[in-house]
Amino acid sequence: MMSQLLLLQCLLYMNFNGQPVPHFATKHCFAKSSGSRLRAYNHVCNNPGVTQKEVADIKDFFGSTPFTWFVSADDDQTIRVLQEQGLSKVAEFPALCADISTLPVNHGVHNVAILRAENDSEIVLWNALIASMFKYDQVELTRATDYLRHAAGDAITLYVGWHENKPVCAGMAVHHGDIITLHKIGTLPEYRNRGFGYAITHKILHDAALSGCARALLTATSMGKSLYDRFAFIQCGYYHVYALVT
Repeated sequence: MMSQLLLLQCLLYMNFNGQPVPHFATKHCFAKSSGSRLRAYNHVCNNPGVTQKEVADIKDFFGSTPFTWFVSADDDQTIRVLQEQGLSKVAEFPALCADISTLPVNHGVHNVAILRAENDSEIVLWNALIASMFKYDQVELTRATDYLRHAAGDAITLYVGWHENKPVCAGMAVHHGDIITLHKIGTLPEYRNRGFGYAITHKILHDAALSGCARALLTATSMGKSLYDRFAFIQCGYYHVYALVT
């Protein structure tokens, strides 16, 4: 059974193929900076027992760089310390896990081709799609993606879905031994509710299972949870996300 801390580090790009990559750590806290100013890519997680000084040290480490702190919803002591240090809750997410040794039949659309983004032009396109879907600054997203590709190496795979010669959806997978984590699964607004999200998720999980992965992990928004229910994902954690809000 994976510990809650390791689970969270895998979901927050702080562990690749079993190798932890925090850039700064205190007794209870672990921080990672992507080199971009997108707070969705600069993360902190913790074990219970966080002190005021540790939060202050984390804030000093990031300086003016935006970051997010993922804390277990039942870690009342850390939540209180974060609030006293001026951080506010900006989101909350369930962590979901699934056994992918037996996948459901792909009942998604069949007129979509899910391809890996590998060369420079394909990666530029992937960044453009994700920036559009998630309303990110594309320059900052490119910095974050470059960091992840360098840090994760072969453990990371980018995907783009094509329909009628147009890119319509995208996603990312990161390998952690026999576990795969899914990130940034999205569909362009004008193509939503047409099965493309199901198709790209199925393709990523299918590829992961073929490579020897037995389990998948992800965090889900309320909009995406119904999709992941179709793959028998179940809740394995629940997290509040804190940030400095100006």
